[in-house]
Amino acid sequence: MKTANIKLLRAIRKLLRTMFPKFMHAYELSHKHSGEVEEDLLPIVVDRQRDAVDVGAYVGSYTVALAKLARVVHAFEPDVELATLLRRATASNVRVSNNAVSDRGGTTEFHVPLFEGRREVTLGSLVAAPGRDQYVRIVGTTTLDADLPKSDVGFIKIDVEGAERSVLVGGRQLIARCRPVVLVEANTSDAVETISAFFEPLGYAGFFVREGRTFGLSEFNADMQDPRLLEEPVPRRQMRFVNNFFFAPRDAETQLRDEMDRFLARESGVSVSLGLSEKLISVMLGVSAAGRGGARSSTRHPAPARRTLPSGSAPCFGSRVPRPTVSG
Repeated sequence: MKTANIKLLRAIRKLLRTMFPKFMHAYELSHKHSGEVEEDLLPIVVDRQRDAVDVGAYVGSYTVALAKLARVVHAFEPDVELATLLRRATASNVRVSNNAVSDRGGTTEFHVPLFEGRREVTLGSLVAAPGRDQYVRIVGTTTLDADLPKSDVGFIKIDVEGAERSVLVGGRQLIARCRPVVLVEANTSDAVETISAFFEPLGYAGFFVREGRTFGLSEFNADMQDPRLLEEPVPRRQMRFVNNFFFAPRDAETQLRDEMDRFLARESGVSVSLGLSEKLISVMLGVSAAGRGGARSSTRHPAPARRTLPSGSAPCFGSRVPRPTVSG
């Protein structure tokens, strides 16, 4: 009976997505995504005169944000139903592919963990999660090098649940050619080390955001991924758990981090001001701030100014960084 109910709900959801794509997409974004601080920083790292890439788009939170900042967004989502929804509901400058991005083209298994019979598509990966029931299907694969051989890419976001290195290897030539800023989700210290080792010979530096400021990758340690940090009762933007990492051409790191830190400091100041104002109003009115539905934590602050290239600049973001010779 439970399995039958899940199948019925899945069929209803598919029908609604087909009939009302924009409404259902807005619903998915509001119910299945909690904002990340890195999303607030996109205007600093995304060049609106160049393309952006979203690998592992899921319901499209980054895709939607990038579409407002970049010239064209190339979104990759191997879940066919979600990819179809993104095609029908996102902006006209979004190009959606339902191929999984890897280090080679062809076909392979895509593993989606099951929890009480429900597919957790957000955790789907080309890498099987050990010790979990899985829904497995065959998907097409491509590489960034093969799919975007002539695109001028300024930013790449990667969220592929353990398959990060394959995506990077398959995009090595694109990264060497375009020198984009890359944002990678990595959920283990081993994954962080592997990703860092990939970028090192390309002349890139890594950094991350935690507690309102940026840190160099050398300051990362495994305690920052203690699962107990996920249980802290704070909004996603304020979590101390670290699993998102920026990588940028080494000569661009200082400027990017300075801009991020200034923005984060301003945001923190606004939060403090709002908090003090809320407390003052609560005292005056005799109303507890805690009873106001957590309005403070959901407040969105002004985004930083969009990055633009100075007149006469080269089209590649990190062009001053020597470009390594890439074989193969």
